[in-house]
Amino acid sequence: RMRSSLTRLLLTSTRPSSSSSSSSALGDRLAVSEEVRAAQSDGVGVVALESTVITHGLPFPTNLETGRSLEEVVRKGGAVPATIALIDGKIRVGLSSSELERISQDKKAIKVSRRDVAYTLTKLRLSTYEELQKCLLVKTIIITLQRLTGGTTVASTMWAAHHAGIRVFSTGGIGGVHRGAEETFDISADLWELARTPVTVVCAGIKSILDIGKTLEVLETNGVNTLVYGKENVFPGFFSPRTPFAGQTNSESLEEIADIIALSSSLGLPAGTLLAVPLPSHLAAEGKAVEDAIQIALEEAHAQKIRGQAITPFLLSRVAQLTKGISMRTNVALLENNAKVAANLANILVVKKEAAPASHVRASTKQQKGDANKERKRPKVVVVGASILDFEAITSADLKHDGGSYSGRVVQRCGGVGRNHSEAVGRMLATRAAAAGGTPAAGSSCNRDVVLLSAVGRDAHGEYLLRETGRHVDVSHVMLSSSVPSAIYMSMNQRGHVLYGISCVEEIVKRISPEYISANEEALTTADYIISDGNIGVPTLSRVLEIAKYHKKKVWFEPTDIAKATKFLEACSLSELNLSGVSALSPNAREFLAILSRLDVDAPPSSIDSPTSLLALLQTLPPLLPHTDILLVTMAEHGSVLISKDEAIKYKVSETAWGNAHIIPPPTNENVVSVSGAGDTMNSALLCSLLHNLPLEDSIDISLGACIHTLRSTDAVASELSEMELPWR
Repeated sequence: RMRSSLTRLLLTSTRPSSSSSSSSALGDRLAVSEEVRAAQSDGVGVVALESTVITHGLPFPTNLETGRSLEEVVRKGGAVPATIALIDGKIRVGLSSSELERISQDKKAIKVSRRDVAYTLTKLRLSTYEELQKCLLVKTIIITLQRLTGGTTVASTMWAAHHAGIRVFSTGGIGGVHRGAEETFDISADLWELARTPVTVVCAGIKSILDIGKTLEVLETNGVNTLVYGKENVFPGFFSPRTPFAGQTNSESLEEIADIIALSSSLGLPAGTLLAVPLPSHLAAEGKAVEDAIQIALEEAHAQKIRGQAITPFLLSRVAQLTKGISMRTNVALLENNAKVAANLANILVVKKEAAPASHVRASTKQQKGDANKERKRPKVVVVGASILDFEAITSADLKHDGGSYSGRVVQRCGGVGRNHSEAVGRMLATRAAAAGGTPAAGSSCNRDVVLLSAVGRDAHGEYLLRETGRHVDVSHVMLSSSVPSAIYMSMNQRGHVLYGISCVEEIVKRISPEYISANEEALTTADYIISDGNIGVPTLSRVLEIAKYHKKKVWFEPTDIAKATKFLEACSLSELNLSGVSALSPNAREFLAILSRLDVDAPPSSIDSPTSLLALLQTLPPLLPHTDILLVTMAEHGSVLISKDEAIKYKVSETAWGNAHIIPPPTNENVVSVSGAGDTMNSALLCSLLHNLPLEDSIDISLGACIHTLRSTDAVASELSEMELPWR
């Protein structure tokens, strides 16, 4: 009878709450910090952090140091921390430094689960003697009354985070079904919150003092995803990285985990997700020592009849004594590891495109297998760089600086060197069916083999850039900023030559930060090649190169202009890569001179008068860029010089210490409309061809053909690239 009663309790306690919108009372009580609001507005990940670890879990000043440390870990991961606590009658989401210090020293703070929220917000207490001593003047007894301070548990933190629009929460471990619950009904409110609140809880598993098997059964019964972040589907038990139990599934990819979370949300599934992160291997020995001490402390607690809310503080204190402080250090390290994972996950979820609609999910397994067999592996390219809305004034009139008006036309188009490369690659890598398949829905990203990492404003210009680029490229990772407008560039074109340009680019490009790159590391790891433009900052480029080096990915660097040409050298130095970070380089002649100058080569300007003079210079120099497979120096109407490890007989003119030297003639100059984007198209076409293992000679021919299409177009990337006859289509 007792067991059947427990079963009924498990099945009925998670009845969904009212579907009505949050009351005005909640709106008055919920105080979200400006930093958290700005992060949500700018598309930056936010990680909720509980406060009971500060108010009840650790002694002062370790608790304060830990609270600050966890926030710093989240910030280093590129996200914004939101420690949650109840202070002065408000549910504060995101604490100031003084508020964090205040709750760490409040000896009257209470532990707040969901049921305790209303009580804590309304209850008054008398000030302590120590608090009164801090007052210079106490006029009336009224000022000695204060609202209670509440440290939020897993359950109340989830609830508050959800109402604040936060999707990821990091903690140590969750509560669960206590041993002997069939008699005591002692089951943590954390489980019911997971069953009804769609927040992802990143933790080290279920505390080992609990019945882990029964806890997982309850979570399964109530539709909670239980995922393990690791190589094996072995559910961790807080200080113990392994238990006899398994989760729902496991994955080493946060991208894959984010897909599950995003799709659960889009399907309207009400439950949360538990992401269990095993204790890192370098902490295994300490974890074992702590686990042994926990078992001793549990026996002592049972003997002393310590129960309820008193059990956790007793265990923490007693285990700290038994392990001589090891448990506290291990606990903090475990919390920090979870916070690091949570920060990465939060940023992935923020840029994660909404999952496919349910109608797509209902496709039969047979159909899915058939579609998979039809597709063949295509190269995947990730592009990092600027997305800019270009305005170009085009005229053939003789211009004078007289303040007059001249006839011509103004063209609006998508631009930005990084974005141009992504579109060109996207058009050329698309299958014939995709290329001829018409216009996809905005943002549907018809070619997911090309991913753009960039930033645009949350404005009309940004919407236009995403809509147009998203026809050929996966733009789901592009950051949207509400505080900075999209980048704009205005150029003056006279008879096919750009006389000058005015840009408003720098502020939005700063949003392409090292933290943003870190948050999208998994996208980079799946690439066959990474293209980066010179618009991004040196620290950001350095982070790209570090990730590429670690995962053995090749990087193509396009300088964009003379002032940015040497950024890759600075980034390599910053990352201690010794010039090995870049595999392909495509400067124009003047940019190449700037690179040589940075490498301590004093080359005369006449050395770039023609391809022949440039090759003569290279013949006198040692291989200063020994790790570069491709060096493509464009020389305007004189064509290009290509230095490569491979050779193309039709274009090869000599051999140098740098590699085989080729002179590529300029594309035909007939019917040139605009040179904008022509170099980007040439680079992209050459890379696509080489990724399909075409001979270098054929690859050069294809790149010249693609370049001609763009020269004859007002667009930065000609639409004709989608219609080219290519060997891989």
